[in-house]
Amino acid sequence: MAIFTNKIKEVSFSNVDKTLVEVLYKENDNIISYLVPVDFQNSDFKDLLSEIELELIEKNTKTKRKIYNQRIRTYLNNVNNGLKYQAENSDEKFLERLEKFLFEFHEKDDELLFRLKLKMFESARLKSCNDPEKKSKIRTASTPVQLIKEFENI
Repeated sequence: MAIFTNKIKEVSFSNVDKTLVEVLYKENDNIISYLVPVDFQNSDFKDLLSEIELELIEKNTKTKRKIYNQRIRTYLNNVNNGLKYQAENSDEKFLERLEKFLFEFHEKDDELLFRLKLKMFESARLKSCNDPEKKSKIRTASTPVQLIKEFENI
């Protein structure tokens, strides 16, 4: 009788060649990993086959590999997305976006212009300004260059 008899929790091949079977079994409150060679003369392997069919070991292995492969794909996608984010947000990319925003301003960038105005109104420089006409020019600036020019005049 094998050490894992009647205690098996999970069984799968542990290598690609399918020459070893990993048996996870419960001992007290612990899960123990036990490797059994695929050898029809081996008593532990015989005992294992008396509890679990070889087809089930194969099925468990496929399921386990499928889950593992999916986790690897997810991990690699996350790494790839992180690298893309870093590349897209590098100083060079930032300067390219800033240049386009300042010198090739389009109406689609209105939201960004509005957010820049809000940041300016939060600044100490504009908060301390008591000239409503200068604040109005900031509010009504229609391009980033005009906005910066009006902000510099405060």
